[in-house]
Amino acid sequence: MASFKKNVRLNQLFANNFTTMLAMAALFLTLGAQGLFAQTGRANIGGTVTDSQGAVVAGATVTATNTATGVATPATTNGSGAYSILQLIPGVYTIKVEKEGFGAQQQENVTLAAEQNLGASFSLQPGKVSEKVTVEAGSELVHTESAELSQTINERSITELPLNGRNPASLVLLTPGTVDLFAGIPGQGAQTYTTFPTETAASTNGGRQGSTVYLLDGAFNVDNYQLTAAPFPNPDATQEFTVVGNNFDPRYGFTNGGVVSIVTKSGTNNWHGDAFEFYRNGGFNAEDYFTHLTNEIHRNQFGGSLGGPVIKDKFFVFGNYQGTRQSIFNAGSGGFMWTPAMINKGDFSVYCQKGFDAQGLCLDRDSTGTLVTDQIYTANATGYPQNGVPLSVMQGHPANAEGVGWVVLPKQQN
Repeated sequence: MASFKKNVRLNQLFANNFTTMLAMAALFLTLGAQGLFAQTGRANIGGTVTDSQGAVVAGATVTATNTATGVATPATTNGSGAYSILQLIPGVYTIKVEKEGFGAQQQENVTLAAEQNLGASFSLQPGKVSEKVTVEAGSELVHTESAELSQTINERSITELPLNGRNPASLVLLTPGTVDLFAGIPGQGAQTYTTFPTETAASTNGGRQGSTVYLLDGAFNVDNYQLTAAPFPNPDATQEFTVVGNNFDPRYGFTNGGVVSIVTKSGTNNWHGDAFEFYRNGGFNAEDYFTHLTNEIHRNQFGGSLGGPVIKDKFFVFGNYQGTRQSIFNAGSGGFMWTPAMINKGDFSVYCQKGFDAQGLCLDRDSTGTLVTDQIYTANATGYPQNGVPLSVMQGHPANAEGVGWVVLPKQQN
């Protein structure tokens, strides 16, 4: 009996602990969902519904349907006639409003961009629900739902504009107020030897490195070491991205400069795919001005993408791959460095290939046999026995034991 009661207590204890763990898991999932909801990469629609007299219409059904996937998202107007449809995937939509006693109204070809808050209000006319008024949507000239300043780089721009290395991140710089932090601008710039090969960094409205945050489908896409953009998806996987440069709302609390929100492609109700191969070589490259050498680059970028429905109007799949193989020949450039003999003794004889004459003048000549102008002399402490210039006629001071000193220069001779 005692053993049976003990087993019962253990089972009850296990059941209680299991219930507690389930409750905690549900709580974490709820909090996580709220956190994910706060991050964006999506679009929102909001507005009011009124009747022909301007009175608000409560209880009207507003449905936004993605024309590519057929996914419909409904909402109902409140007592003030207002509605909100949140977290819509960017794309082309049809918005339909229905209410008993009124004719339905429908707005087609409504294009939603990443991070957009679209204002769409409707005025219903009395009639049967079966009656429908269709309106072709136009571009939104004024942001009525927010004061932010933004620009969207859409799929057509990503596909048709030239991209060196097929990296859409360079198109961020098309937005007014943005500059490239890796371009060596005085006071800006960043070391790049610890970054990804295709990593970029943009400054928005004069912000410092790290003041622009990058989001990929709502998740942070930032190199935490450099505080710059982690690699973008390639053009065949990028649907669009929006650069928000000013007056954005508090949901982007991480940054004080700008927000770049990237949206990747997804499957639709129709199967689509592509395969590509981009090849570049140095045959059309110009010569380097100083070395007269050409960068003999060989770059192959290849891959493909495929997307379509798993369950029509409900579940979709999309995959993409890009491979890059390249070899680059960089033309070398020469430079000069001071040697201890130059600094301590004023001895520049290493620059003279043919030796010196009795007066200490270098015998180097050009290809025509003419003596090269602005020749050099060697310097020594006793005079000219070694075809040199005595230090007594030189300016400056020899270097000390630590190698700190001035480079000696010939004095002006009368």
